[in-house]
Amino acid sequence: MKNNFDVVDKNRNPLERLDNYITDAKKIFERFKFPFHWEENKWNGFCTFKSLKDEDSKPNKLTYMNEKFCDFSKAIIIHKHILNPSKSYTALIAALRLLEFSLNKKCNCADVCLINEDVFDYAYQRAKKLYKRNTVFQISVNLEKISEIIFQKGFLNKHYFCWKNKTRQPSPELYESFECLISPEGKLSGLKSIEALAAIFAKDDCLLSEQDLFTSSVFALLMCAPSRITEILSLPFDCELCSEDHNGVMRYGLRLFSLKGYGANIKWIPTIMVPIAKKAIMRLKKLSENARKLAKELECNNFENKSSAIKYGLAKGFKPEQFNALCLQHKYCFSSKRKTDYFSLRVANAVEFNNDISCYNKNNIFARHKYYDSENKSLFVNSHQARHLLNTIAYLGGMTDFDIARWSGRKNVSQNNSYNHVSQEHAMDFMENIPEGLSENDTLLDLKNNKEECVKEPDLDFDQSHGAFMIMDNGYCEHDYAMAPCGKYPGFDKNNKFLKEKFEYLIKTSDKDSSSGVYGADKWANEELIFKTCKL
Repeated sequence: MKNNFDVVDKNRNPLERLDNYITDAKKIFERFKFPFHWEENKWNGFCTFKSLKDEDSKPNKLTYMNEKFCDFSKAIIIHKHILNPSKSYTALIAALRLLEFSLNKKCNCADVCLINEDVFDYAYQRAKKLYKRNTVFQISVNLEKISEIIFQKGFLNKHYFCWKNKTRQPSPELYESFECLISPEGKLSGLKSIEALAAIFAKDDCLLSEQDLFTSSVFALLMCAPSRITEILSLPFDCELCSEDHNGVMRYGLRLFSLKGYGANIKWIPTIMVPIAKKAIMRLKKLSENARKLAKELECNNFENKSSAIKYGLAKGFKPEQFNALCLQHKYCFSSKRKTDYFSLRVANAVEFNNDISCYNKNNIFARHKYYDSENKSLFVNSHQARHLLNTIAYLGGMTDFDIARWSGRKNVSQNNSYNHVSQEHAMDFMENIPEGLSENDTLLDLKNNKEECVKEPDLDFDQSHGAFMIMDNGYCEHDYAMAPCGKYPGFDKNNKFLKEKFEYLIKTSDKDSSSGVYGADKWANEELIFKTCKL
């Protein structure tokens, strides 16, 4: 498809160039035949063109962008869409909102032709105050792209250099404390909620409502193998698969379509989780039984025309191949306010599932079964936390990066870093205490189990002519009386009698030398001084 975005008329002034750019965008917009009009301020599937508030990062619920700046923003969105279509334009529209906000602050109007470096700098600084580091990086990348378009198209009256992104791409944290991981904002914050869902799933069918059966069964499948919620909800009815591995052992898996470019995939289920997966699949099949009967009737009648779709009230965007979906449902089947429409068909979506485990729903599945936290608020969990948890356990279990990426349905192996919450310090702690006789097939979990059994006394065969030694669990460090005790001394396990006796002997030696007038020995005779940093 040809477009005029790359053509710049040097004979026109900046305002005419801007108008020409917007006009070209409108023409391309018409060719794409989007399900909305250019004049609308809400483009479903793209974004909403609302202004930014002064006090926070949320778009103003009452006001939309300035009309001229809104047309410019729409043209930028269309420009981005034809060059590199994306599923989300969140960072781009956030950059445009910040740019409009900055223009109003610096120039008292949202005129694109008045933009300069100060306007971009103010937008960037505002982003740093409002958003987290990863989001700031994405917004600043889009600010730079907008700057390049403005420079290339000549929208300004004066000389202007392109604004450059000042934020480096954040590298994954090498260490996250356990407290940080299980905090409300941590990637593994929902451990109690996962245990609660397991308890709900274990109840008899007669004690659970249809919505309870659906929510607990879907989450159980998320815990069987690292999957995305959309992948589970789009499972076909005949998703189960059994096959022999290279050792002749029968393995159980689920056929699904992994997102983000991975494609068709088989999720092999760990042996211990196979009964859970089978029970969850059985419950979901039972829930969709009536809907599938209606679907078979429609298939037999060669459902094709739109009048049939209206007659049977099929959800918008429903495809004929979805008749075989495992999570096929009738409309309003879980609604407490409306009766189930048994002459309609739909496939469960992620929004409704997440709503039943969300903190924003006061009557979520945890509240219905009376699972509350210390503040008497119902528990909640994110569907993606199961994926983070299983990837972390896989690392602890000794799986390779390639196997984890393949099991997770991840096309890029480097993305494993975002799901691995085993810190380097944590892994190094195990490596430093590898016991003798450990095979190469043993994992970090095996090291942890064998750690206490295989600890040996450190080699402390040193010349004890003075007391300036710092002993530790795995060795010692020799100093001199002229030096003060090391400020980074880690200490040792005081329950170890061997080390404790050695330490007491060194203190006595230092005290004896101090009494004899040896310079600096008094510091090494002071046990409190030696352990000062350690205690802090």
